[in-house]
Amino acid sequence: MDYDDVIQELGSFGKFQRRILFFISIPLLLTGFGAPATSFILVNQPHRCKIPSYENDTYAIQSVSHQEIINRTIPRTSEGSYAECTIIVNGTEQKCSQWVYDQSQFIRTVTSDFNLVCDNTIIRSHLKTTYLFGFMAASVVSQLSDIFGRRPMLLGLYTLNVIVVFSIPFSISVPMFAALRFFEGLCNLASYQVAFVMVIELVGPVPRVYVANWSLIAWCFGLFLFTLLVYCERNWFYLMLWLAVPTIPSLVLWIPGVITESPRWLLARGRTTEASKILTKMARANNAQKKFDASKIKKEPDPGIRVILRELFHSKLLLKRLAIITSNWFVVSFIYYGLTTNVGSLGGNMYENFALLVLMELAGTSVIFFLNITGRRPVHLVSIFGCCIASIGSIMLIQFAEHSLYWLHILVALVSRFGISALFAVLYVYTGELFPTVVRSIIIGTVNMGARIGSMISPYLYDITDGKLGKMLPLIVYAVLTITVGLVSLRLPETNKRKLTETVEEAGQGCKIPSYENDTYAVQSASHQEIINRTIPRTPEGSYAECTIIVNGTEQKCSEWVYDQSQYIRTVTSDFNLVCDNIFLRSHLKTSYLFGFLVASVVSQFSDIFGRRPMLLGLCTLSVVVVFSIPFSVSIPMFAALRFFEGLCAMAFYQVAFVIVIELVGPVDRVFAANLSKILWCFGEFLLILLVYFERNWFYLMLWLAIPTIPPLVFWIPGVITESPRWLLARGKIAKAAQILTKIARTNNVQKEFDANKIKKEPDPGIRVILRELFHSKLLLTRLAIVTSNWFVVSFIYYGLTMNVDSLGGNLYENFALLVLVELAGYCVVFFLNFTGRRPVHLMSIFGCGIASIVSVLLIQFAEQSLYWLHILVALVSRFGISALFAVLYVYTGELFPTVIRSIVMGTVSIGARTGSMISPYLYDIIKGKLGKMLPLIVYAVLTITVGLVSLRLPETNKRKLTETVEEAGQGLTVDIRTSEELDLDRVPAE
Repeated sequence: MDYDDVIQELGSFGKFQRRILFFISIPLLLTGFGAPATSFILVNQPHRCKIPSYENDTYAIQSVSHQEIINRTIPRTSEGSYAECTIIVNGTEQKCSQWVYDQSQFIRTVTSDFNLVCDNTIIRSHLKTTYLFGFMAASVVSQLSDIFGRRPMLLGLYTLNVIVVFSIPFSISVPMFAALRFFEGLCNLASYQVAFVMVIELVGPVPRVYVANWSLIAWCFGLFLFTLLVYCERNWFYLMLWLAVPTIPSLVLWIPGVITESPRWLLARGRTTEASKILTKMARANNAQKKFDASKIKKEPDPGIRVILRELFHSKLLLKRLAIITSNWFVVSFIYYGLTTNVGSLGGNMYENFALLVLMELAGTSVIFFLNITGRRPVHLVSIFGCCIASIGSIMLIQFAEHSLYWLHILVALVSRFGISALFAVLYVYTGELFPTVVRSIIIGTVNMGARIGSMISPYLYDITDGKLGKMLPLIVYAVLTITVGLVSLRLPETNKRKLTETVEEAGQGCKIPSYENDTYAVQSASHQEIINRTIPRTPEGSYAECTIIVNGTEQKCSEWVYDQSQYIRTVTSDFNLVCDNIFLRSHLKTSYLFGFLVASVVSQFSDIFGRRPMLLGLCTLSVVVVFSIPFSVSIPMFAALRFFEGLCAMAFYQVAFVIVIELVGPVDRVFAANLSKILWCFGEFLLILLVYFERNWFYLMLWLAIPTIPPLVFWIPGVITESPRWLLARGKIAKAAQILTKIARTNNVQKEFDANKIKKEPDPGIRVILRELFHSKLLLTRLAIVTSNWFVVSFIYYGLTMNVDSLGGNLYENFALLVLVELAGYCVVFFLNFTGRRPVHLMSIFGCGIASIVSVLLIQFAEQSLYWLHILVALVSRFGISALFAVLYVYTGELFPTVIRSIVMGTVSIGARTGSMISPYLYDIIKGKLGKMLPLIVYAVLTITVGLVSLRLPETNKRKLTETVEEAGQGLTVDIRTSEELDLDRVPAE
């Protein structure tokens, strides 16, 4: 048998392979920061010539006399700034040899330590290239693993890397720094390539696509950790030491048994005994109790290098493809490393820019999981031409809006990063599929060399010239290269589905055959297949019926079922048989969690009575008890009750935490703080995707999901979180509020004590006044009805899509990951509301959802079994729109109503939202078949268009002060809604 057949028998991706992937992923996640670190340690740090006559001269102005000396000594450029490379000596402008550096952003860099400025600027480009030159050498070194083995090479490279990275901060000269950076690049890429090969050789064909690209995902998550580190440490010496520390865990791989040699490599070298031992060990770890004689595995003879070269040069078609693909690899590496090592060229906040670029890289890389749906060629062409269009857009912005529309500059750069990351991902798959096996090895080596040449050239592009042309030149080159390579790439064929594809069948169930002992959903043998054919009737579509069985020639309903375990080993559905006539119980159980959300809207208001902190502590403690009890549910009522309390605790905790954070920050930071929770929510969902992918038993999955509820118990420790000073003032606890405000001042380096008695407080108007104010105005009642209908619709659709993601068909995990990614993008819209206004985004979002729903209905009606990628794309548009609508409604609702009734308005719309979420699960269980798929979309379309039309009556609130009273709201007066107490309290942190 073939080696792949053996792996499939042992478990394509069992416990054995997952363990090795885990241990290899740790160094991959925490190391390899060399390329992005270049942007921060070799940054073009602002500088000017050092004034010889001024002792202890600094870039920062120390005094008036220092300012006068600088004005006399340092010439001005044509733009009015101080010259960086010249100084006036005896009335003559001449070059200098000493400099002072701006330390406002970076305390110390390689640039400032070795004075890599002015005439030495080119050395900075050389140093950037040395790391990338190590990449090129790694392409050769990694091939030694074919001689010495995967494991020895991996251990040697990781050990050398530890020595190198700990030596870099102690470099005493430019040549020493360059040499160490070269070896760092060599070790990082060579270890990545060897680890990549090792893992690919250990798994079966089905999970190979996912495992092959897991490294790219792990790399992106590592870059998020890197972003936090470079933000906190601004001295390159200590930064490099911190970046060296994560290389130490890789040494654990020296422990025997942590990782094994590749059995495939051992077989290729004729070491069958060792291969048999490892395969037997794999079988036991994966619960496949079998010993293997590796000598019986079929092995193909090595064709030799002559045959490989003859195959390649014999075909003009293959040579043309090789030239096109190599040019693609050159361009993708050229642009990627150009953007990565020169992130500072974007302007603005370097750390925010880098974090955004990493986020886009993660999104672009995730495209790889959908190539079987979209095909390789469309993604490849859209990515490369998208980069071209983004580059042209950036050129136009620099030319005509260099110092304005900054957010648009960043947005276009993000589009470019997304495109180049997607192109990087698709090229890994596309390259391998375009060439036959006999020449594939040399092809991969050739394109890799092209990629390394591109990465080595890229740093120089940013140092050729200065000014506006210096900013435009890289983008011009990017545009020319991408459009040229994109046009020649039109000659490449589609390779999707030319070979056998690995898909996961949709999970299902069928009646249990009473006469067959140990019946399973999966067919066990030919005799089992015959019994199924006789006993289980067929549907009109030709599939087996799920709810009926033939007994004595009569078709009747069954009461026992067997379940497909190819995707899920065990679920609540299978444990409690929530199928056929019991299918509505599944909807009830989905709603029980959402009903907890509804009750949470009331429970969270008790924080106004008992305080924010006590409520937070009580909710997080109850949550721990509840979530750890859920997996042990012995009945449906017990499970439903626990899920109700889980939803109650989760939503109430969120609402109370939201309030306490909002009350602690100033007005400027409130929009960011209010929406940070949504961003964190999305990142949590990314982690959830990984967890549910690896754990297919709901019992253990719920236990894993319960563990993150433990850390919030740390809030019980005094001083970890404080009570809200605003709430304390409202309850008359003046002394306690003053203590907390003083603590805030000291922590924020504002040395001041506060007498909270001096903060002005407005009297509570009382519930009667609030209700009278509301019902007195027809305008506000109309607005309330419109906004409540919006909240009903947005929650109805959002939770309908979330809890029924399996209705999209295809791979459940891929669909969920895409939906989360698009949701994250939708939430980010809130940060641009001050530019676009509330009303346009609100209307575009809700009508966009309506149009997407209509298109989905048409696709199901006329192309149900085809154009699958278009089905997914339209679903993503709908998810983006509903997420953006969710985000904008939080801001819009608060601004549409005056202060005196805002609290009751928020409570009302929250109830509307919870009602929508509770109803949504039932929509998918009313009817089956094509109409069952279309019904939710028809309802979505009707609701969104209807609510969108009535929402046209809502006014714009952007850049308008908020209203205080009902009269002001009716007259459209522009006064600040906040009370004097809020105004005074908001000023406290600023003082």
